[in-house]
Amino acid sequence: MSAVSRSSTPRTPAAAQAEVEVLRDTRPVRSAAELVAVITGTIFLVVGVVGLLPGLTVEFGDVWFSAESAAVGPVQLSAMHHLTYLLVGMAGVLASLRHRTSWAYLILGGIAYSLLFGYGLATDPGLGAGTWLHLALALMMIIAGTATRREPSAGSTR
Repeated sequence: MSAVSRSSTPRTPAAAQAEVEVLRDTRPVRSAAELVAVITGTIFLVVGVVGLLPGLTVEFGDVWFSAESAAVGPVQLSAMHHLTYLLVGMAGVLASLRHRTSWAYLILGGIAYSLLFGYGLATDPGLGAGTWLHLALALMMIIAGTATRREPSAGSTR
């Protein structure tokens, strides 16, 4: 039987400090776009889940099968709206894993909501609160995407 022995040389303080610096430099850095995407996605997830909870926006029997809208404040939302918010939220959380997908999520999501705003302008003569909500979401996502376009520094691991 042969025993493998390890060298038990004590580390110098300078070597320990150098090891700490290496570990500090390899720590993943989250970009601003990733943070905004995960926060936006989480908000969409919460709104989607809360909207589907019985008693808050619709009666229990109407949760899954109703095409009719329920009032959430001044905005009329159906179960399909909430399912859409769940999907958009999941997409945001998944997109937040990388800078480029986070940025694309914010810009493309903003474009999609601006198209929904345009659709609301064309079909809703009273310009309901939902139409203005789409405009607000579009502006927020496009501005956030534009402001966070820059990738993290070259020293980051992402």
